[in-house]
Amino acid sequence: MPDPHVDPDPHHWDLGDRWAALPGNVRGGIMFMTAAAIFSVMIALIKMAGQRLHVTEILFFRQATMMLIALPAILSGWPGSMRSARPRLQFVRIGLAFTAMTLGFAAVIELPLAEATVISFSRTFFTTLLAIFILGEIVRVARWTGLVAGFAGVLIVIWPDEAHQLNQWHLMALGSATCVAFVSIIIRILAQIDQPVTILTYQALGVGLLMAGPTIWFWVTPTAEEWAILIAI
Repeated sequence: MPDPHVDPDPHHWDLGDRWAALPGNVRGGIMFMTAAAIFSVMIALIKMAGQRLHVTEILFFRQATMMLIALPAILSGWPGSMRSARPRLQFVRIGLAFTAMTLGFAAVIELPLAEATVISFSRTFFTTLLAIFILGEIVRVARWTGLVAGFAGVLIVIWPDEAHQLNQWHLMALGSATCVAFVSIIIRILAQIDQPVTILTYQALGVGLLMAGPTIWFWVTPTAEEWAILIAI
């Protein structure tokens, strides 16, 4: 009888082996595209909830749910999960993340969803620029071509014409994308010196606390349907 522990097909790989065999850029690209797809669903839900709830209330519950999910990992390393080699940089990141979320999701609520989503993807262009000047990364011609083409698409979406004019919501969406780009670069730096749980802890606690004050001020009691949407977000 064949040994059940021996794979009869020596060329067979399980999913983990196939994933590990992919180049790092391909794996990173797949993760980024998956995150972008999930992000698109999330902003659609935020637009639904924002018809009645204030954006800071929505984001406060987003952070609270994130905190509950991350709590076991945070507590397992406490208080070490709060020790950062660059605490000031962590606080800068919290401020930028708060600004990015508030501007970006306020724009999502007010703009057509397609416009808000396209503008949000301009963060890739800004991230590349910052990676060159701050991290010293080298970007090849092929990637520059794709980035410039993508950013040109963003400009086409927001360019004023007879049908619609550039307004504060477009500028807020661009401001959010710029802040997200800075956050991405800071996370890249912090990931070299801090544990992932530390980065997560500062994000969950810091942004959640900043959202708490405006949430109390603009409080509207959610309906049962809105609670479900908030948790999904």
